[in-house]
Amino acid sequence: PEKFLGLTMDQVLPPDLALEFWKAFKAADKTGQPQLVEYDLLMPGGTRWFEARIVKSKENFLSIVREITERKSIEGDLVESRSQLNGVIDSAMDAIVTIDARRRVVMFNRAAEQMFGCSRAELIGKPIDRFVTQPLMGPEGAQFGFRSSGERFPIDASVSHTQINGQSLTTLILRDI
Repeated sequence: PEKFLGLTMDQVLPPDLALEFWKAFKAADKTGQPQLVEYDLLMPGGTRWFEARIVKSKENFLSIVREITERKSIEGDLVESRSQLNGVIDSAMDAIVTIDARRRVVMFNRAAEQMFGCSRAELIGKPIDRFVTQPLMGPEGAQFGFRSSGERFPIDASVSHTQINGQSLTTLILRDI
């Protein structure tokens, strides 16, 4: 609005945000690279989010600001949804393991950590073959898992397949019987 014409950032913005903008302008000046500042402001009707892109053009700076409140709301909803899904998966009593087409672990819940005796950090990206018989069937239809100690144990397995963004995923729901 016209009421801001001729005023400096320090006169218009909260002090911490004005400082963040000054740092972005200095970085754009020093590196010649565009800078991005995301910030929220309390406005009539509630908090609104904005994104400022700052670029240096010869001796001047250009700052393009756009409102991103809807995007931030969607991002927040996505984070909450992921947290809920992770909570459900991690609270399951059965081991849940998802593998990709190369049979590498992409998801490993807490019950799977307990069943196999290793952490998800140890297994993510590693082949599942050291933990379950391939193709999950042993002699006479028996299914077996292998703990990290090498101990073999009988399991009941439920297997499902899906495609997400063109990637084949297989989810194993395993119970130590």
